[in-house]
Amino acid sequence: MNSLYFYRLSVSPEARGKGIAKSILNWLEEYAKKHGKSEIVCRVRMSIPKNIQ
Repeated sequence: MNSLYFYRLSVSPEARGKGIAKSILNWLEEYAKKHGKSEIVCRVRMSIPKNIQ
């Protein structure tokens, strides 16, 4: 498998807007590169519009 898979990334409402999710995603990208993965896959529930953003 050449992918890093994750799901249900969430930041508590009081901590949103502080770059926490962006930092997590950056860390995941570096981790994937370091471990020879060529892509990162995040699955979301399509029924929740904010998830798609």
